[in-house]
Amino acid sequence: MNNTGKRNVKVPRVMITGIASGSGKTTMVCAILQELKRRNLALAACKCGPDYIDPMFHRAITGAKTANLDLFFTPPETVREILYQNSIDTDITIVEGVMGYYDGMELGKDTASSYDVARQTKTPVIVAISCKGMSLSLAPIIQGIAQFREDSNIQGILLNGIQKAMYERIKPVIEEQTNIAVVGFLPPLTNFQLESRHLGLVMPDEIGNLQEQLDYLSGIARDSIDIDLILQIAKNAPEFEVEETTETVASNLNIEKPSEVEKKPLRIGYAYDKAFCFYYQENLHMLRKMGATLVPFSPLKDKELPENLDGLLLGGGYPEVYARELEENKSMRESIYHAIQSNMPCMAECGGFMYLHEQMQGKDEAWYEMVGAVKGECFKTKRLVRFGYVTVTANEQNAYLDKDESIRGHEFHYWDSTNTGEDYTATKTSSAISYPTMHVKDNQLYGYPHLYYPSNPRAAKHFVEMCKR
Repeated sequence: MNNTGKRNVKVPRVMITGIASGSGKTTMVCAILQELKRRNLALAACKCGPDYIDPMFHRAITGAKTANLDLFFTPPETVREILYQNSIDTDITIVEGVMGYYDGMELGKDTASSYDVARQTKTPVIVAISCKGMSLSLAPIIQGIAQFREDSNIQGILLNGIQKAMYERIKPVIEEQTNIAVVGFLPPLTNFQLESRHLGLVMPDEIGNLQEQLDYLSGIARDSIDIDLILQIAKNAPEFEVEETTETVASNLNIEKPSEVEKKPLRIGYAYDKAFCFYYQENLHMLRKMGATLVPFSPLKDKELPENLDGLLLGGGYPEVYARELEENKSMRESIYHAIQSNMPCMAECGGFMYLHEQMQGKDEAWYEMVGAVKGECFKTKRLVRFGYVTVTANEQNAYLDKDESIRGHEFHYWDSTNTGEDYTATKTSSAISYPTMHVKDNQLYGYPHLYYPSNPRAAKHFVEMCKR
């Protein structure tokens, strides 16, 4: 990066995290965001780690700007820049943690954990804790997580799944024993539940009465969570340093301005519907700031690709859940096949990669015809095939990366392929296991890994340049 200066910025912010997955942090965040929205505050939300679905809920609830903060994908100065850019013109940013507060990308290390993000961004932290089966034992657990690191920055506790009468009795005990404020609670919820499927929560638009449930949640939060105290904690968050660069990766990204001589807008179509909806917002920002107009289309409902496209982006999602509908939309499958055969630049990952195969096994275990641009089949397995962070390295020079050049990403899938590709090598950060992956042919790149463009903007830049040509 070309540094053009450093400065301190003020961003009212707070992180809601948990001591483990299942602590209730997503429900807490939804409740707090919905209540803040009711107060007509301008909101932003961020998610720690490589998560797609939680940010969808953040956006669906509030219309808030969202971003992922991930210290494996990018260095601390970039994470701070993303946090800052995502917060411009807002009153408060709510950051949702991932996994347990100290759980990092490697066993026994806190690197790239929620704690690491809070530390690098100086963000005050509120920890959500499930109270099931505990009373006084909550105090040593809270004390332990707060004191595990001297700079834990834990300034509040939220208790989940506790009745009001018990909360009123245990709150002063916890505060006396730990010297940490208990900022509220949620009782056991009977009318609100976030359903899950094999890759995480269901999509927000699949919950028919979502707004009704959120209003119910907001009403509970109004009575049980000290929203004013959370706002005060966020307001008192210290300034942090950002480096203004000529290669920022957030909404003001300006790696390369469009040429003055370009006569027509650059149009990149991207699949976006219930089957294909996993996109990092930073990736989309990057393409837009490189001059692309992103044109959404639905492989489920549209009959063919939008007109006058220069490139194609097929993101991840749940094609296996909608395999029958995808097969039935034969005209769209043929439209995509012909575009690829005509050498249209195309990037496809995970679900989008599965869709390009000749056949795919659906969630119902039946077989369905797909696009046919990738020879082979995608089939259902009984467990996660590949899970976690990967560094993806080019085996030979190609249109996207030079030989031995890398880009970072993650994998998370239960389906596998008879033809995963061999043009790149994926290395697991947590175990140093390597395996062949991805197809690269001329100006097309497909595979299971979800790539994070800001980890190496050159790949996105080359994609855009090919689309321009």
